[in-house]
Amino acid sequence: MIKVEITKEELENYLFNLETIDRGTYGVIKKLNDDTCIKIYYKDIINTYANKNINLLDNEISLNLSVEKQVLKSSKNSREIYDNDRQKLAILTKLGYINKVLYYRGYKIGIEMNYYKNYLKLSKSLNLLKKDDVKDIIQKISDKLNELYSYNIYPNDLSIDNILINPETHDIILIDLDDLWTRYDTNKYFAERPQVKESLLDTCNSRLIKIKNYLEEK
Repeated sequence: MIKVEITKEELENYLFNLETIDRGTYGVIKKLNDDTCIKIYYKDIINTYANKNINLLDNEISLNLSVEKQVLKSSKNSREIYDNDRQKLAILTKLGYINKVLYYRGYKIGIEMNYYKNYLKLSKSLNLLKKDDVKDIIQKISDKLNELYSYNIYPNDLSIDNILINPETHDIILIDLDDLWTRYDTNKYFAERPQVKESLLDTCNSRLIKIKNYLEEK
């Protein structure tokens, strides 16, 4: 995982000056340049973001760091969740889904990733696709999922809103894999709890079937 510590000035620029290209439940996506975008976890600094006041930032970060420290001390399970998140981000960096993980004062504040300028969300490209394209698209999504499964990563919230597609080539990119809905755990954990792995696979496959049915209906 490539970890980058950013300055307050850089974070202020990301939050308030860059063009917003998307906004989700936890992160706002900003265009950095023609090749790169930034996802900032604005919910962790909601007062700073909502009030557009960078002077509120350090108090929010100090509170978040204090809470994080207490949570990590509170139980072994909390530490394992924290370590698994770091390992998941390292794997996603290795696979090219993430370029860098951004920190401010040691607190994870966002990620840098590629900007796919010729891609649309699958949900916004339905009118550009034909029914004959569905089989090819589903197979490409399935191939992406199988690669993630081989690293013990399971995107439980897979949907047409977190899949990007190039309408001409049908190349596929999965997004939002850094969020809490995407599960990662160790080989040891799944070896001891095979039913958990089976449940995760069932969830992902069920969502893939829903996507297939939705595309065929459209």
